[in-house]
Amino acid sequence: MPPDLTLQQLLAQADAEQKAVPLTLYMPWGIASGKSAGRADFDAYSADFLRRITLSGIFEQHQGPAPDDGYVHLTQVKCYSAMTIQQHEVLRLRAADVIAWVIGLPTDPDISLPRLTPIPRP
Repeated sequence: MPPDLTLQQLLAQADAEQKAVPLTLYMPWGIASGKSAGRADFDAYSADFLRRITLSGIFEQHQGPAPDDGYVHLTQVKCYSAMTIQQHEVLRLRAADVIAWVIGLPTDPDISLPRLTPIPRP
């Protein structure tokens, strides 16, 4: 299934205007939420991180605006999956894997299991 055209247009416009849009993305494995980031921002963050651990050159090849590469880039990310929450500074997700999306961030769900009350037997 191709990526959602409206989502791709929203991300392209936000990147062109250098704005971050709060997004919640529903994925096959769970939910990812965070603020949109352009490919160049993702590459710059990744290059800086790799430089700090003495690897370089991998993300430094792009100069200027990066073309749409079929991915969604998020910052300040929370991922909700398998009753756990993982946090990431940046995350790159394949746009074609997004099942549904909404503008805005979710409130943290209570991930504890509900207490089951036994049904009285007659």
